[in-house]
Amino acid sequence: MLIKILKKEYRDSKETDILKHEYTITKDLEIEEIVRPHELVTHDGVPALILEDFGGEPLTRLIESERMELEQFLGTAVKISTALEAIHGKRIIHKNINPRNILINSDTGQLKITDFEISSIMSKESSEKPPANMLEGNLAYMSPEQTGRTNSEVDNRSDLYSLGVVFYEMLTGELPFQAEAPLELIHSHIAKMPVPPHEVDIRIPETVSRIVMKLLYKTAEERYQSARGLKADLNRCLSESNATGKIGYFEPGGDDRSPVFTVSRGFYGREPELSLLKECFTEVCGGRKVMGLASGYSGVGKTSLMREANKAFAQKNRFFVTGKFERLKRDILYSGFIQAFRDLIGQLLKESEDIVSLWKSTRLCSFLMTSSGLTLPVSSS
Repeated sequence: MLIKILKKEYRDSKETDILKHEYTITKDLEIEEIVRPHELVTHDGVPALILEDFGGEPLTRLIESERMELEQFLGTAVKISTALEAIHGKRIIHKNINPRNILINSDTGQLKITDFEISSIMSKESSEKPPANMLEGNLAYMSPEQTGRTNSEVDNRSDLYSLGVVFYEMLTGELPFQAEAPLELIHSHIAKMPVPPHEVDIRIPETVSRIVMKLLYKTAEERYQSARGLKADLNRCLSESNATGKIGYFEPGGDDRSPVFTVSRGFYGREPELSLLKECFTEVCGGRKVMGLASGYSGVGKTSLMREANKAFAQKNRFFVTGKFERLKRDILYSGFIQAFRDLIGQLLKESEDIVSLWKSTRLCSFLMTSSGLTLPVSSS
């Protein structure tokens, strides 16, 4: 048995709810490819999750120990895809796929996925987009939509992007994007395509490289739509490699179909307004001060416009924050500014210690610390 318990510094009510959430979401899942929970217990007021122990070790150790041969990669990739297919089949989005959460028993070859702390049920997630100042998961493996800075919802295809990062690391021994500042890494996930694996290592077949790159597309519609479709391509590569020692060229995704009906997430009908916002953004980056207000009845698309602008403005060393003055919050003074400052502070606190220290010494932070009318609502969340 394995016992999962939180460190002392994380034992507040919010953090302990994470273990309860993981237990609730996995206790009834009849899936061989996940680490099953046995029970959730409390000892001296501290919750502990009792998990099965099948002798698995994190995929991280395998990646760090030696370069993975092609056949080993393909075999492991098929197993991970099978596990993800089973999880998505139960309409669960894992939201934190990374090598530490993929366990392998080197003796039996058995593979399981663990750590469902921030997982969600697809039907419940579909109506919400993550806020930009609340990052959940490992940023190095996070999909563009999970950063909260795109006009997209999180679904099963977010996990497939994260899996693409894992595959990239398995093949090349390095991450597709590397940056010290979180904001720079977020920008890379949203706006940059990595160097294809076969250009990093010429021993990697181009078809395998194209499969990985398809997983890493910025928009979910361009990626694999299902783990099943991904597994079909990986099995084809494995069969060809075993039979002939080579992998021929084919277009990835030929046998891929979405397991659920989805509506296109394209942005339509607000191109002039978006263009105007881009012009204003360019002027601000050039040192000018520009103020603009977006108004309209509820449901006309103000929030979607700002989310699309956020996606377009995702650049290195740039912060984009929004605030909304709502009719039901008219009694809260400066409510829109409070939202914007809360968003900014949330993003700043995810930066490096040096950057946080720099901002603490600025006039803006000094103003916030002495303006109780703004500070109390901002810091209460």
